[in-house]
Order: sequence, then C-alpha cells, then structure tokens
Amino acid sequence: TLAVELAEAEHALGYASHYFVLVTCEQYNPATQAGRDALARIAFLGHRIGLHFDAALECAEPLEQRAASEICYLSALAGTPVSMLSFHRPARRWINNPASLAGLPHTYQPIYFSEIGYCSDSRGGWWRGAPLAHDAVKSGTALQLLTHPAWWVDAHRPPAERLADHLERRRQELTRDLNANVVIPHDEDK
Repeated sequence: TLAVELAEAEHALGYASHYFVLVTCEQYNPATQAGRDALARIAFLGHRIGLHFDAALECAEPLEQRAASEICYLSALAGTPVSMLSFHRPARRWINNPASLAGLPHTYQPIYFSEIGYCSDSRGGWWRGAPLAHDAVKSGTALQLLTHPAWWVDAHRPPAERLADHLERRRQELTRDLNANVVIPHDEDK
C-alpha cells in the first residue's frame, strides 16, 4: 500500500511517524489480510498506529464509546496499542480543545496544533504554506506535519491524478480478491 511505501521511505531516513487509520473508510479496509499486513509492517518499522476518527458519523452509540470501540478494534487489527487519534474533518469544537477522547490525546489539542507549527496537505495542497517555508522549520522548532501517502508516493503527477490511479488500483485489488474468494456451489445431483 501507499502508506507502507511512505513508512519504508521514512524509516530509511531515520524518521518515525504516527500513521492514522480510518476504520470506517469505504476506500480501504484495514481488516483485510493486506490491511493487517500493512499495519504490522508500519509498526515493525518503528512507526506508531493512531486512529483517524470520523466524529461526524451519525451513530446511536455515544461518541466516547464509539471512539473507544474503534481504538480497541484498530489495536487488535494492528497488534499494537493505538496511541493517539486524529479527527477526520474535525468539528470546530475539537480544534484547540485540550480534552482527550476515549483516554487518548488527539492531534488538534493545543500542544500539537497551536502551541507548535502545523502544516497539512489535505486535499492534495499545502493550505497553510509548504512545510519547508513554515516558520517552525525555519526556526528548528516542533511542527505537526499532516500528510497523506496518496499525495507523495508519485509526486511527479497532480494530486487528483494520483488519487484517481490509487482508487483504480484499489478497485482492481478488491475485484481480484472478490473473484478469488467466490465459491460457486455445484449441484451434486448431476
């Protein structure tokens, strides 16, 4: 997967990161064998696994309980504790909110978001300026750098094209897996 490719590159450079996984994503499923293998490889390389949590999903389960359930689920899939969470499209109430959720810190707490530098490539662009031009990088201070592997594994093409290719590869993988696992019953009376 693209995340494993990025994890390998970071490891080769001596970096360790948090890899946040959205367990409610329709584009990938971390519970597949390939997903579990990717999580294991990322953890083996010295990176941490975090939950990319979509608090906006409408569920009957209270938010704290749903976050705890997803943390437990992802931890079991990864075979390692989930150490942090990051909100998927965070609601305004979570930005600079020092409260933890389900006992874990989150990436939008002041200590990680406003008390240090923050730079994100959401939607394939640097919306707060490129990382190397960031004041935190220039001054050698802490920076939370939020990146998505789909934007960086093949940096010679526009983000939308890279994402489209990634989604097409994923569709082909799912189709192949589905076809490989389809069992057609036969009529034993013939």
